[in-house]
This record gives sequence, structure tokens and C-alpha cells, in this order.
Amino acid sequence: MSTIYESKPVSVLGILKNIRKTRTKKGEPMAFGTIQDETGEMDFVVFSEVYPIVFPLLEENQLVLLKGKSRKNLQSKWQVQVQEVLSLLEVEGLAQATSIKCYIKITEKLQTKEVFDQIRNVIINNPGDTTVLLYIESKDQLLKMNFNSGLAVDAETIKALSSIVGEKNVKIIK
Repeated sequence: MSTIYESKPVSVLGILKNIRKTRTKKGEPMAFGTIQDETGEMDFVVFSEVYPIVFPLLEENQLVLLKGKSRKNLQSKWQVQVQEVLSLLEVEGLAQATSIKCYIKITEKLQTKEVFDQIRNVIINNPGDTTVLLYIESKDQLLKMNFNSGLAVDAETIKALSSIVGEKNVKIIK
């Protein structure tokens, strides 16, 4: 929690403390509280748009992952504007899902800008949690594709990648 920037996406794994459930002037539910980890603590706010989705997980001493945006509150203290709350079970499932990798072998014949652009487009248009690694055969080099998200692995994305590089050059490994 020591390095925080205004309006940047943040994820904080910690224990919920000092939860205060209240209502807006319009009578809609919202909540405030503190999340604490080994480095310190930070305030959070759950606005009424998100509250109905996440309120079951807003329990004192609950270990959760808060996802949201960082911002300064009226007292100029950093806080998380919560957009999502994940339970420990959901976090563990997410960790298992992200351990799946998609390996794409690029033969010398396939090393063209057009092929790389097509692969990039498949990844961008099918965001998910699977890490994509390119094996450049001629250089014996493994490269991780760096995008905001990984790839959503399903029959269609595998088919799309296979049509670009060939079926034998796409492997999904858990």
C-alpha cells in the first residue's frame, strides 16, 4: 500500500475492519471501512451502485481482495473506491485459473508482422486470465505477451489462433 497513484486500478488483499454500513441522501445503501494487510491499512468506500453486488462479503475480519480505483478522500487520505470484492475462495480460483498458459510456437516462416498482428488481435478481442507465451523457434526464445489481460481460452480462440499458426503450434498447458 506504500506506492499509490491517483485514479489508478488497485487490488488490495487484506482483512476488513471498522465497517460502517450507511445510506446515501437518496436512501441507497453504501459502506465505508478499512482494509489491513502486513504493510498497513487503507480506507475503502463502496458506493451504492456496487453495494448490492458486494455486500455479502463486507463482514468484519473477513479476508478479501478489494479491487477498485485509488483516490484521495475529503481528508486527503488514500482510499480504495471499491468496484469488486473477491472472497478468499474466489482469489484462490483466480490464482489457479491464471496458472494456465497458452504457448504459441512461431516458426521461421510465420515470423511476419501480419502474423504477430493477427495473434495480438485475437488476444485483445478475447480478454481473459490465461497467460500467452510465444516461442520464437528460430531464436529459441520464449516471450510473454504483455497486454492488460491474458486470453480467454475457449474453443473459438484456440481455433482462431490455430488458423493463424497451425493447430500443432498452439498448446494449452495447466
